[in-house]
Amino acid sequence: MLGLCGVPSVLAETMPYDVTLSTPTQSLNLAETHGQPLLLSFFFTHCPSACPLQMAKIRNVQRGLATQVKNKTKFVSISIDPARDDMAAIAGYAQQFQADQDHWLFARTKTETEISQLLDHLSLEIRQAVGAEIDHQMKVYLFDHQGRIVQHYVGNRLNEKQVIADLTYLAFQE
Repeated sequence: MLGLCGVPSVLAETMPYDVTLSTPTQSLNLAETHGQPLLLSFFFTHCPSACPLQMAKIRNVQRGLATQVKNKTKFVSISIDPARDDMAAIAGYAQQFQADQDHWLFARTKTETEISQLLDHLSLEIRQAVGAEIDHQMKVYLFDHQGRIVQHYVGNRLNEKQVIADLTYLAFQE
């Protein structure tokens, strides 16, 4: 959490950087985001309500950032349903939210085991709900330059102005 005067307090250990992600245009290891603030979120493309609301808020955050801040930060959104979210579905989902994909990557892990391990590390719970739905916590994580979680937000109640302020603060800390 960012405390008084924006001084970060660490909430957890560092990000497990040995996670390899696939995006519609590239492969990415989370280690490539080390050294810059990272806003990490999770979604599944067939989510009818909560995920689209969270993604719209993240889009508004991205649009609200000064160019200088945007160039020093990275947004990564990872599918929690790699079995159904193929690259075409993920590319369409990114376009739906008009993401600036130079700074915001939509991705998936190669296997369900990999996403499960990442979610376990972040203490993010998911479970199969009725039908094709997935019930999951709506959390967005903010990592600092050293890969430490310094804040997490409740995705569908995300305060866009606060996230912009937090990212702006972290973008100029090195």
